[in-house]
Amino acid sequence: MNALENIPEGVTSTETPLLSMRYSFVVGAGCFIVSFFLCRSNGSNWGIGSARKAIAILRGVVFTEIVCICILLYFYIENGRPISYHSALKFGNGDDWLFSYPRPVAGIFLIGSGMFADMHPFLRFMCCAGCIVQILGDSLSSYQIYDYKNQVSRLNAPSNGYTVYTLTIYYWRDIVSISLATCILFLTLYLVAMLGFLLPQLIHPSIISGRNYNRFEVMHSGRSKRKFMESTNTISSLPPPLVPRKTLQMRIEEQFRQRQLEHLSSKQIKDEQSEEKSVHKENPTEQFIV
Repeated sequence: MNALENIPEGVTSTETPLLSMRYSFVVGAGCFIVSFFLCRSNGSNWGIGSARKAIAILRGVVFTEIVCICILLYFYIENGRPISYHSALKFGNGDDWLFSYPRPVAGIFLIGSGMFADMHPFLRFMCCAGCIVQILGDSLSSYQIYDYKNQVSRLNAPSNGYTVYTLTIYYWRDIVSISLATCILFLTLYLVAMLGFLLPQLIHPSIISGRNYNRFEVMHSGRSKRKFMESTNTISSLPPPLVPRKTLQMRIEEQFRQRQLEHLSSKQIKDEQSEEKSVHKENPTEQFIV
């Protein structure tokens, strides 16, 4: 009875906001069904390709929802709270959850974690919790804002800095946000089912992107491919293996020493040959004696 006593006279509750909320939820579920078929890859909805597509769609929808929440935050910064006397969730200190900063800030923080839903299960659960809170908050807010708009337009109630036009935008922002949060919730649950509830605790981005950063497996698969190509005479035999830099430098120095020795020995041989020629020139009769 206390909550009903706080509602001023002239509030006319209709089925319009309830129908809008239902349609919004159905639209969000329909968007998820369409996204589910778009995520199909190689004839399956549970592979790496499907996970990559689901994450891309999720990030796009999360970005749209954050923009929608930022519009709500702009309303609070520019005009303040639209309703302060019959809010459903008061804090008791003049502030409340629905029509103040906590709702948009929590929405940006929790739903924004969906941008990194492929990194860790905890981020996916945070995104799911943020979507549930956002759906409940937007539902209560849209119902109250619709009644408050009727008061301002029909009974000349104080608008608290808002106009009928801005209240209409506020109302439809809540309805659109319900649809987006519903789609994000189902997409995140879809990723939870694909990537795991708790294990692995940390999913590397390479798994989602389709790459493999296991060096041993990469080397083994590369060696197997090369052997197959050698057996089919597609390529020649394996090149010489790579050596460490120090070993390579030692080999270069050793080759340099050998070249120097060869150069010295060739020089000595030439000197000896030149000496023999000079001796033969000095004693030409020795050639006939021998």
